[in-house]
Amino acid sequence: MVAYNTYSCSCCPINGFANANATCDVDSLNALVPNSPVTEPDGSPGVIAGQQFPVVLQAINSSGSIDLAFNGNVSVSRSRTLDSSEIDLPNTVTLSGGSFTQQVMFNRVNGTDQGTTLRFTPSGGTSVDIPITTYFRVVATREGLVGGTTACGHTITQNDHFVALPATGLCNKNVVLMNTTPSGQILTTVRDVGPWFPNGTATQGNPCVGGDDPYWNTGGVPRVESNNCDPMTQVLTWLMVPFRIWG
Repeated sequence: MVAYNTYSCSCCPINGFANANATCDVDSLNALVPNSPVTEPDGSPGVIAGQQFPVVLQAINSSGSIDLAFNGNVSVSRSRTLDSSEIDLPNTVTLSGGSFTQQVMFNRVNGTDQGTTLRFTPSGGTSVDIPITTYFRVVATREGLVGGTTACGHTITQNDHFVALPATGLCNKNVVLMNTTPSGQILTTVRDVGPWFPNGTATQGNPCVGGDDPYWNTGGVPRVESNNCDPMTQVLTWLMVPFRIWG
């Protein structure tokens, strides 16, 4: 379970009031993504695009326990506007018995952002931010073509390690590839454009035609998986690799 970005202060009026002559009922607010698929190096959670995950808020009292007597509202804001195909939180959530839980789903990021940050602000209290990194699970193939030059100007060598993404303007961007465990994360770079898109003219080697396909900004599903322009994509066996753009 990942607990991230707790705010704590003396006598914060999270419950809508504060009495200088009394002990505060709630001292802090925890924002969590329990059992997230990935835990980033800074402790923040990572999730897989298109898969639902729980967001949990907890009101914590001075003894460090959940305040079961606390009932109150917390406002929610986001680092980007979610698409209608995603599952968002309401702009105001209500903690009942000291906690709130709801399923959320992201399927995109803005540009080359690593993910989406949710901000929770209790009435009269300090905001709590929880950055949620988003990984995209896609198929991967070996490019081969040793000795060839990529669209990014990179000469492919034996046992080379890099990625290609189907959009221009990303050469030398950092990308994190994730194996089945967080310890399997590898940092590499974009050194080619493709496969399949962008492509202006159908050929025997690439029958797909279309512009850039930045699927990490448009729903998390590569275009070739939905339009079936290349029948070979239906018969090849590929490795599923979660990735995120970084930097």
